[in-house]
Amino acid sequence: MQNNISHKDQASLYLTNFISFPYQSSNQDVPVMQFTAGEPLSLSWASNGSEFQLYAAGGSNLLYSGATPSFDLQQGFQQNTTLMLTTNDSVTTLYAFLTIIISNPVLTPDSMDVSGDQTDSGTLTVQQTLYTQKNLTIADNLNTGSNNSFNNISVSQQTNVSGAATMKTLSVNEITGGSTLTTDSNTTLVLPDNANISRLDTTSVTASGTSNISDLTVSGGITSGNASIAMIGSLQLIKQDISFGEMDITAKTDGFAIALIDPTNCYGGTNSYSVITYDGQEYSVNGVYLSENPGHNIPKYGYCCIPVQKGGTWKCSASTEGSAGNAPVVSIYWAPLGGGSDSYTITREAKASAGINVKPPDLQQQWQTDFLQTLAAAMQKDPAASQPSAGQ
Repeated sequence: MQNNISHKDQASLYLTNFISFPYQSSNQDVPVMQFTAGEPLSLSWASNGSEFQLYAAGGSNLLYSGATPSFDLQQGFQQNTTLMLTTNDSVTTLYAFLTIIISNPVLTPDSMDVSGDQTDSGTLTVQQTLYTQKNLTIADNLNTGSNNSFNNISVSQQTNVSGAATMKTLSVNEITGGSTLTTDSNTTLVLPDNANISRLDTTSVTASGTSNISDLTVSGGITSGNASIAMIGSLQLIKQDISFGEMDITAKTDGFAIALIDPTNCYGGTNSYSVITYDGQEYSVNGVYLSENPGHNIPKYGYCCIPVQKGGTWKCSASTEGSAGNAPVVSIYWAPLGGGSDSYTITREAKASAGINVKPPDLQQQWQTDFLQTLAAAMQKDPAASQPSAGQ
């Protein structure tokens, strides 16, 4: 749009054909008035004046002052702008106006009402307060700066809060990072099912389902009302043989080291021994089949259970002695406190240990065997038959 205004009718001074066109284009016959934000453009005009001034933004911003009847705007405009061009010859002053239209303006309004969808592909900066009547959906990162008070915020992706945040309601699918989420005494923190927490410092926790906590330290007491507490994990067999050399086991949790010797289905007079060493103390146990008489077998089981602390290393070994034949089997078990399967590490494997060859029993050993056989036979009789009658 072009307007020529003259204070006086003086034909000697003129100012016409004020147009805009693409930046430094050679085709200036067809004026172009619409550009994109920041797009460079060129201006030209026809005049016999000797000095020109070009203004923007209502005449308050001087863009150009000179004698050449053209000008290049390399930075373009961010929004719609009306340009004012003026010249004078000390007698007459002439004006020309040109409106530049920006197809994608960068707006800075005091207020804006949007009834439909609005997509911002760049950066949205709010200097004061951002109010939403309904939902505000942000596909990427939300940077709140120092404004950290929310009545209700729902996050489906990831939100990083580096400072303090005060929220009446917080609904999240995942909380990650090295920061701390803190609530005051009047706030209840509700976590989704199967939430994983590396550290939780609170005065009260109520869980209706399953809670997986990687590390829990209780400085006070633990009280169970009607609920059950599962503390002992499944029994884990570490070694089973009639004889083996010493091996080392390191506990990853508190638990019990157990040695069990089963003398059934063995030949009489054959013994097995097992030793558990922990914290400088040796605990030995043996199992034996006391009789060779198939009708009066007296198996003697061996068993010991030693408590071991987390991080402690305990040792175990087994050996046999006695007459040739089947020896009692030694079984070494680990009973961890907790339900995890990875609760111990074998830090030194057992070496093979040959059975101990024992000489045939001497007379004293034979007497002990005969006595035990006689005792076993007597125990099978009716006790009343061996009682003396009255008056004898």
